[in-house]
Amino acid sequence: MNRKVAMGCGVALLFFIIGVCALAIAVPKLIRKGVAAAKNVFAEEQRLGAFERAWAPPSGSPDASWFPDKVDQWRLANQEPSTGVPRLFIEQPGRHATYRFGAEVLEVNVIPADYAEKEALFERAQSAQSGVGTVTTRIGNRGSLRLSGEGYIRFWWMPKGWFFVFRNHGGSDPKDFMEPYFKAMDGASTGAPQSPEPAPALK
Repeated sequence: MNRKVAMGCGVALLFFIIGVCALAIAVPKLIRKGVAAAKNVFAEEQRLGAFERAWAPPSGSPDASWFPDKVDQWRLANQEPSTGVPRLFIEQPGRHATYRFGAEVLEVNVIPADYAEKEALFERAQSAQSGVGTVTTRIGNRGSLRLSGEGYIRFWWMPKGWFFVFRNHGGSDPKDFMEPYFKAMDGASTGAPQSPEPAPALK
């Protein structure tokens, strides 16, 4: 009996040693990956911060020049004044545009908002998800929301004083639309600073 116990303890000790060795090998790799990921996130935030500071609207208030005819594969369908975004409990007037790509419909709302108003708009948008969706992110001046059965919504507040709401009714995330939209708007304007060189899509 003692011999079996001793053998069992020996096997357990062997597995313990193997586990410790495996951890000794794996942990540094995991730490390096974690550090690299954190550096990438920090670098991306710095890039987006520079992008925000460099962006300038093509005119003093939203008009046709704020909505390029083409943004990558998307085509402008219409643009008009708006009284807000009722689904998100946003009542400030602004301007609304619709872009289409195949069967997908993507809406863009532009709303004037200073820093304090920006925070209020984020809070209102968050309250819209109660019971039907989840606020997935809020990083700096950007956020996202997915409403059950209604697709993705992305928000981006530009420090020049404008709150943008991007909503895709086709189900896909509009994150890949946003930077090309701002760059296309810059390209269509006169005298507006050019945006930074193309970089990886938003995370």
